[in-house]
Amino acid sequence: MTDIKWIKITTDLFEDEKIKMIDSLPESDAVLVIWLKLLTLAGKKNEGGSIAFTENVPYSDEMLSTVFSRPLNTVRLALQTFQQFEMIEITSDDFIYISNWEKHQNIEGLDRIREQNRLRQQKRRSKTKQLQEGNATSRDSNALEEDKDKEKKDSLCDSSESPDQQNLFDEIILPGKKIPKCPQQEIVNLWSELMPEFPQPREWGEERQKALRSRWNSSAERQDLDWWVRFFNYMRKSPFLMGQVDQPGRKTFIAKLDWTVKKANFLKIIEGDYHE
Repeated sequence: MTDIKWIKITTDLFEDEKIKMIDSLPESDAVLVIWLKLLTLAGKKNEGGSIAFTENVPYSDEMLSTVFSRPLNTVRLALQTFQQFEMIEITSDDFIYISNWEKHQNIEGLDRIREQNRLRQQKRRSKTKQLQEGNATSRDSNALEEDKDKEKKDSLCDSSESPDQQNLFDEIILPGKKIPKCPQQEIVNLWSELMPEFPQPREWGEERQKALRSRWNSSAERQDLDWWVRFFNYMRKSPFLMGQVDQPGRKTFIAKLDWTVKKANFLKIIEGDYHE
């Protein structure tokens, strides 16, 4: 995805009660700078408000001190303050999440970027196909792709069509809407109920919870168990994900829930890469 270059900073930022409380602290200027640095870092990571060095490695206080070029004690004071004021959440394994992330990120802008990237990739695939099949065949192929695009766009405008005809996976988050807590166990139960042939997770630890939480937080549509019902049923229509595709010399693949909710795999599923 194109790098995200913005977060939302409102003109009434310093009228916020929590910001006013921070402004009364002895090191208020340094703490406020660290808050802005946290917001920009979360925007750069683009993981629904999650801040981590890698998917499996959280930032330590020392690492943030280095990244932010601020004294270690000041960074610790800032994190304690933000956690106390419920501006951030810190998990038991030290992963940091910005609370109410949709207040700080231009989600509508992200949606436009995702759509632009999808169309750009589709155009690139179409050009490659033209080179392989020749000009005459490629013109027909390109026209077919354009017709498919038009059908997808039309389906988004017509909510009366069946779920198979609708784009079930567009990401829309309404500004100011508080993200509901991710119902981890309910989604795991749905997987067990709807995907009985698939491998079932024996444990659902913090790392897996973090991945599922990121998928839940990144879109308002995904913050609904009915969406996950449709998503899992959509997965069942893929022979590859269902373990029905033989791969010579390799063990037959079948999807697992923890594999499914990893960002790269999740995006490939909702973009239809395993349904061709």
